[in-house]
Amino acid sequence: MLKRVSVKEPIVFAGGVARNVCMRRLLEEILKKKITVPENPQMVGALGAALCVLCALGGELLQKCLHRLQGFLIKKGFILKS
Repeated sequence: MLKRVSVKEPIVFAGGVARNVCMRRLLEEILKKKITVPENPQMVGALGAALCVLCALGGELLQKCLHRLQGFLIKKGFILKS
């Protein structure tokens, strides 16, 4: 699949399989690039689904939730500080 799409950095490996250190190292070796794995990679899909629901709700609730969620995501390593 990686041959069909371009690879841009930073590369973040998400999902349960990202917890497998051997898989991360193999991908780094193939891509010749550093791969970042968040603290809880198995939660990334669930967080994305939650964000989709918040976006559908919109408005003030969305703003409140995103503000609180941003700090949590940074703390847990889901969002990389620039």
